[in-house]
Amino acid sequence: MTIWAVILLIVYCSCNVCCQTDDRKPVLMYDANGNVEWLITPRIVNGTNAMAGEFKGQISIQQYASYPQLTHFCGGTLIHENNVLTAAHCVTTPAGAVRNPNYFVLVGDELHLDRISATRQARSVSHVFVHPQYQIEGILNDVAILRTSLAFQISPTFAPVQRIRVSPAPGTSCAVAGWGAIYYEGPGSYRLLRINATVIARNVCNGPDSYRGAVRDGMFCAGDMAGKVDACKELFDFVIKAAFSDSFYSIGQGDSGGGLICGNDLAGVVSWGSKCALPNLPGVYADVAVFNSWIDDKLAWTGAHSNIPTPTTIRVDTTNAPGDSTKISISVKLLLASVLALIMSK
Repeated sequence: MTIWAVILLIVYCSCNVCCQTDDRKPVLMYDANGNVEWLITPRIVNGTNAMAGEFKGQISIQQYASYPQLTHFCGGTLIHENNVLTAAHCVTTPAGAVRNPNYFVLVGDELHLDRISATRQARSVSHVFVHPQYQIEGILNDVAILRTSLAFQISPTFAPVQRIRVSPAPGTSCAVAGWGAIYYEGPGSYRLLRINATVIARNVCNGPDSYRGAVRDGMFCAGDMAGKVDACKELFDFVIKAAFSDSFYSIGQGDSGGGLICGNDLAGVVSWGSKCALPNLPGVYADVAVFNSWIDDKLAWTGAHSNIPTPTTIRVDTTNAPGDSTKISISVKLLLASVLALIMSK
């Protein structure tokens, strides 16, 4: 082996270490348009059909500019006639900016996204509230509220959901709903699907075979440690493969922002996880009980949208869009590996 081969080997190994994604933290990824990356169809894995009125506060968050074409990208839960609780990552840009209210349209009292039923209600948004300590790195304090310009009408199948006041204990039986496929990377089902999910102790979720400390204060896990069902929150597979990591914890779309219902109470907000329905990697939820004081304060807000305090701790430098330095560094790695192989073959 020549001295050049040795040098290339050292450079390659250094790049390989530097380019690895920290697989102990959830990471947000964005596409070229600044939207959180998602596959074409949102997913509740191994779910069954939800019945009308079973998830009375279920909301589909869509893009106003394209509505009524199907532009669903996140879920939410009606907690007041004109306020919807969702995930902060659903309503912010890669730069950490809170999206303008006119970006959103909220759809309620609907089981199907591919057709408009007689019960469907759609509302524009007047205010966007994001938790002031929301942080991209680690997906901390991942809660937000969208206020509608016009209150939703209450019906036998659609109404606000009361919030839980104490964090659910491990073993609590809950349920979550969303629009999506019946298995990982499967075809999309545009009917509302539901799964059961059991709250899991944080020390179990933070174990060496699970999230290894990434589940922080203000979060909890729910689902099945056997990996049978899940609210799916993953990104494009190429992002995972490009990071050369089998356990790239990702934030995802479609089901993100939706509500975990324990009994009759809203207990969690779908936040992040690793792919979908994998063993030892259940869904991670923002703990509603932890954020009740902030939620109550925002429900009472009477000021203009322009006067809403915005997040101050967002870490912009933790995001990577396809085509940026992550992919460039991967190309460098492949080039170095090719050259190294050529030298060693001589």
